[in-house]
Amino acid sequence: MRDAVTTTILYLVAVVAFSAAAIAIAVGLGDPLLSGQVPSSGKSGLDAIWHLLTAFVLVLPLRRRLAYLLAPVLSLGIDIDHIFGSFLPYVVGREAHDVFFLVLVSLFLYAVEGRPAALLGAGAVVTHIAVDGGSFPFFAPVSIAQYPLPFPAAVLLLVVAALLFHLAYRPVDELRQPRIALPIAGVIAAVSVAVLFFPLLYSFNTF
Repeated sequence: MRDAVTTTILYLVAVVAFSAAAIAIAVGLGDPLLSGQVPSSGKSGLDAIWHLLTAFVLVLPLRRRLAYLLAPVLSLGIDIDHIFGSFLPYVVGREAHDVFFLVLVSLFLYAVEGRPAALLGAGAVVTHIAVDGGSFPFFAPVSIAQYPLPFPAAVLLLVVAALLFHLAYRPVDELRQPRIALPIAGVIAAVSVAVLFFPLLYSFNTF
C-alpha cells in the first residue's frame, strides 16, 4: 500500500508539473492564455466512474491487487490537469493528455519507482486517452492543435494499454499462452464494446 501511495503522489505531481510547464512554454511560444471555465459536476462524476471502471477491467487478467488499485487511480489521476482550465488559466484543455507527458512520466516513474510503476503509469495514461472521447492536444506545447481519436484508433490504444499492464508484471513470452492471451483479449473486447456504446458526451473536456 505504501508503494501505491508513493506512486500515486509522484504521478499526480508529474501531471501538475508537466501541465504548468506546458502552459508556460506555450505562452512563451506566443499562444494565448485563456480564462478557466468550471465544468458540470454531474458530467465530471460520470466521467470519473467511466475511467475507474475501464482501467479496472483492463487489469483484471493480471490478478494483482496493487494493479487493481493503481491502474484505475492513475487512469483517473491524469484528469488533475483540468485544474488548469477549470479553476486556473490554460492554453489548451487537457494539457497532460499528451504524447510528451506519456514519455516523460514513464521515464520519471521508472527512474524513481522501477519498471512495474512505469508500465502501469504508461498503461493508465493510454487507457484514459483511449476511452476519453473528443480531441486531444497530443503534441502540446510544441503545437496546440487538437486531434480527434476515431474508434479504430481507440481500440488500438486499448490493446497497447493492456500489453503495457501485462508487461508491468509478466514477461512478453506469456502472451503466447492461451490462458494468458484469451483473458487479455476478452477485456480489450469488453472495453471496446463499452467505448462503442457509451455516450462519449460525458467527456470531461468542455473547452
